Amino acid sequence: MASGSAHERVFDLAVIGGGYAGAVTVLETLRLARRPLKVCVLEPRDVLGHGVAYSTRDPEHRLNTRAKRMSLVAGDDDHFTRWAQARATRIAWPERIDEDAFVPRDWFGCYVTEILEDAVRRSNAIVEHLRVTSNDVLHVGESALYPALQRLLLNGWAKAEWGVSEANRRARYYTLTPAGRKQLAEERGEFERMVRAIQHVLEAT
Repeated sequence: MASGSAHERVFDLAVIGGGYAGAVTVLETLRLARRPLKVCVLEPRDVLGHGVAYSTRDPEHRLNTRAKRMSLVAGDDDHFTRWAQARATRIAWPERIDEDAFVPRDWFGCYVTEILEDAVRRSNAIVEHLRVTSNDVLHVGESALYPALQRLLLNGWAKAEWGVSEANRRARYYTLTPAGRKQLAEERGEFERMVRAIQHVLEAT
């Protein structure tokens, strides 16, 4: 891995494409890693794990493999079947779901997303979902949010308090500490210097 200053965007792994193959690549990397990693996934869709194959919302678009062969949890062949059964119960799905069922494709996309997010939480890794579209800018996906907040807390840059949201649900609210505001100012200054340097290079060409 290339080395650099603390202010550079340095990742242990960059994955191009956040569909099924990209998500599984991240999953296996986190499983084998011996330390928390920083991973970047470039994917234009809002969530990781769906890709083209599992983004369809048409319930008639089914997996071409039985549920019993779709588990992403090593040593637990029935994991996806149980997950699909729980989802079917939750949404009052009219069909019977068992190990031989061919479930809707978007269900599997949701399953991949949940498995990936759980793996990120358990590993304490940072997985940044960089979403690039033609009329948009880079976005950090939800899979990066929890580890990032935890690191802010550990560094003393933020504090957290429990409260009630507008939807009358228990929620945790984060605010920057004085040290966090100082760090933000330093990061912002470094970012602005980088932007000026890039502009200087572009104007010289």
